[in-house]
Amino acid sequence: MIPLLLIFLSALLFAIGGTPVVRHVAVALGIVDHPGARKTHQRAMPLLGGLAIYAAFVAALALFSSEFYVEQVIGILLGATWVSFLGVWDDWRGMRPLFKLAGQVLAALILIATGVRVEFLHQPVLDLAVTIF
Repeated sequence: MIPLLLIFLSALLFAIGGTPVVRHVAVALGIVDHPGARKTHQRAMPLLGGLAIYAAFVAALALFSSEFYVEQVIGILLGATWVSFLGVWDDWRGMRPLFKLAGQVLAALILIATGVRVEFLHQPVLDLAVTIF
């Protein structure tokens, strides 16, 4: 339990520290969401916040994960990288919701293929459904 708490807290601290940096980069590169009729914000809002969270998660996992779970860590990194890529692409160019959902399901299937899954319902089909959800 302590290693998981260490990973969580370090990722949280890295994200808090990295978010202002990524925000500055997004503004400098012009990757912002402009106000519009269907938007609630009144000025341009920087995007790419998920990138800071992703980088913090990867750094914490690389620093504090156990070497006994290499296959699962690789699966988590592959799935997280794919979902982060989808998020950055959606921020940058936009993406249809159904395509993004399909990409997220693919990331969940990567996790399942590497042995990462929810196992508390004691029904394999339900456990897989919850993992994908």
